Amino acid sequence: MLDKCDRGRKIYCIFRGNNFIFCVFFWIASSIFITLFTLS
Repeated sequence: MLDKCDRGRKIYCIFRGNNFIFCVFFWIASSIFITLFTLS
């Protein structure tokens, strides 16, 4: 999960002050949204 967070949201995390907790939360939220969108 660390690699996906750093690789997929690295620029976004930098803009957010490099907040690791926010990065993980944003990645999880994005994954859930993509999953729901794909299933629907």
